Amino acid sequence: MSTSDFLLLVILVAAAASSWFTSVGLVDACVPKEKEALLEFKKAITIDHDRMLEAWQPDEEDDCCQWDYVHCSNLTGGHVVELHLGDSRGSGGLTGEISPSLLSLQHLEFLDLSGNSLQGRTGKIPEFLGSLQSLRYLDLSFVPFSGSVPPQLGNLSKLEELHLLDAGVQMHSTDLWWLTHLPLLWNLDLGSNNITGPFPAFMGNLTNLRTLNLGVNHLSGHLPSEISRLAKLTSLDLTQNYFDGLITEEHLDGLESLDYIDLSYTNLKIMVYSKWTPTFRLHEAYFSGCEIGPLFPAWLKLQVNLHRLDISNASINDRLPDWFSNTFSKVTYLDISNNQISGGLPKNMDIMSLEALYSSSNNLTGQIPPLPRSLNFMDISKNSLSGPLPTKFGAPNLDTIILYSNYLSGQVPTSICELSLWGLDLANNLFEGEFPQCLNMTQMAYLLLGNNSFSGSFPPFIRRCTNLSFLILAWNRFTGTVPEWIGSCRSLQFLRLNHNMFHGNIPNNITSLTKLYHLNLADNWISGAIPQHLSNLTSLTRTFALDPYTVPAGFQNTVGDLSIDIKRQKLNYHGAVILELLSIDLSSNYLRGKIPEEMTSLGGLVNLNLSHNQLDGEISDQIGAMLWLESLDLSSNHLSGEIPSSISILAHLSVLDLSNNNLSGRIPSGGQLDTLYSYMPSMYDGNKGLCGPPLQQTCPSNNIPVHGDDEHYSKSMSFGLGIGYVVGLWVVFVTLLFQKTRRIAYFLLLDKFYDKIYVFVAVTCRLFTRKADTS
Repeated sequence: MSTSDFLLLVILVAAAASSWFTSVGLVDACVPKEKEALLEFKKAITIDHDRMLEAWQPDEEDDCCQWDYVHCSNLTGGHVVELHLGDSRGSGGLTGEISPSLLSLQHLEFLDLSGNSLQGRTGKIPEFLGSLQSLRYLDLSFVPFSGSVPPQLGNLSKLEELHLLDAGVQMHSTDLWWLTHLPLLWNLDLGSNNITGPFPAFMGNLTNLRTLNLGVNHLSGHLPSEISRLAKLTSLDLTQNYFDGLITEEHLDGLESLDYIDLSYTNLKIMVYSKWTPTFRLHEAYFSGCEIGPLFPAWLKLQVNLHRLDISNASINDRLPDWFSNTFSKVTYLDISNNQISGGLPKNMDIMSLEALYSSSNNLTGQIPPLPRSLNFMDISKNSLSGPLPTKFGAPNLDTIILYSNYLSGQVPTSICELSLWGLDLANNLFEGEFPQCLNMTQMAYLLLGNNSFSGSFPPFIRRCTNLSFLILAWNRFTGTVPEWIGSCRSLQFLRLNHNMFHGNIPNNITSLTKLYHLNLADNWISGAIPQHLSNLTSLTRTFALDPYTVPAGFQNTVGDLSIDIKRQKLNYHGAVILELLSIDLSSNYLRGKIPEEMTSLGGLVNLNLSHNQLDGEISDQIGAMLWLESLDLSSNHLSGEIPSSISILAHLSVLDLSNNNLSGRIPSGGQLDTLYSYMPSMYDGNKGLCGPPLQQTCPSNNIPVHGDDEHYSKSMSFGLGIGYVVGLWVVFVTLLFQKTRRIAYFLLLDKFYDKIYVFVAVTCRLFTRKADTS
């Protein structure tokens, strides 16, 4: 470069820098009239949450061009040209109304009021904004307006960008005719509003549009072929509308600049010729819920620049093509789930750049091939994959593995310990043996191993459960005791250990799990008493809707179908929805003693199942405090006394089973109790002392509780007993009646003797049965 050329370059750079510094606000002073207008704008603000306008003061020496969020320019004679007042932090921003004093800012080119509460008294977008003739950029997104967009905005002939995302717009699509008066408009964002009607054909007349967002509205009907006139369009978002009909080559051929397209959940059917060659090269494409099958779309073979592709739930009934891995080698996000894609995953999938793979709910078979090294999320659940897991996963950053409901088998390789996993779901497969004890629990939020054949004791690595929220070991062959340290897993929300061979007591420390929503220990060999201090399970006492922020990030999209045994059936739920069904299930164990009075403080419980145990004592009178109960099963225990009348106020109760106990007295009536018996006629069976409707057995008129064995009782009372026998019996009776300690000791001795024999026989039988099954 010569000296003259270098000097010329320096001059040009200096000139550009001078122009830039001037344009961004290095001016002598603002125009007094405009300063007054800004102060009037501030007066119309009733709340300034972030003190955005605190520096705006009326002092004579205070230069408004130096105020925060205000930009002036010497190119316009020192006038205000930009106001950056958007609330990007979501803290509430400004509350009040948009003052018409802004009309004094006739050189204003950029106005951002997004995210504020500036709907004012009318709640509508102010019509006077259409008089700001110099505006090039207007952003009113996330301001809770109502009503339509004023057609006066069509007077903004210099407007280039209009952002009204989620601005409460309610209008018919044809009322947007004024958009044709904006010849320079290239960015139009009307997404997430309540715009109804068809996609207006006049949209095709905006030949300068590059970005168009009409997603999440109520547009309907066919998509007009006039959309193909938008030759400069790079981004088209029509997601979540109510369109119908076809998209053909006629709609797409003219969109030669298209880079981004989102037609998800629009019910559109893309039907093009098999040899059609698109004129565009996409980087992102989302067609979830559209019909683009049954064959895998051949036109995608030319989209070699794709980075994100979603063709889930797209009616594809085909194998993955041979060109799949090579064509989509740059794709980082791929969703092909909820189709009927068959065959195996590509063997050369490791050449891809995938970071997230969603391929659940298909008909994929075979083994899992070598994985892309960049992969960090993998969901291949609900397929027909078989064989063992890869010896080496080959993806060092893999943090989420979802493989539930396949036919994968063998032992889990120890190489899984090399991963720092956030979530692992291997449920409903054919895995066996002990799980590797080296699993890294540093960041793990959920571990789902249910319905396999895992064995061994309660996995000790779980003790490092700092962030663990969901733990499911149900329907396996785990043995030993539930460790006392389970109470240190303070983040646990969902704990299912049912249908294993755990024995021993329920650890008392389990009441330290204050975030617990679900506890299921059913069908084990657990004995002893139900722990006290159940009121410490504060999440089970809530009677309000679940706070979504208590759900682990990503749980809704990553954890698959979970089931809960409630109302005598297994109900499946997806994601966080199951957390609304607060539940305790301790059924089919060897628990004894009384039901703790504190259990009635768990007022948020929807399901409580303590059936098939050896619990005794009476049902608490406070049972009516559990107002959200829908299912209550206390059957097959040794409960005695009367059924509390407060049970009749449980308005949500749809399943009640008190059968096979020693309950007596008159059955309460009212509320749900008057209807339950009609479809659950066995709910009181096996309690010979119960009387009154709906049973045929009438209660004595003197309301004396009926004895459990009337025939034996009447015979014993009618017999004349010998004086010696009567006196001896009376002495024993009086002693037990008036000396509480002896009475308690006597019955505890009998209960203890009975329980020991019962548990010994039952456990021995189950051991021999399982040994025989194993053999």
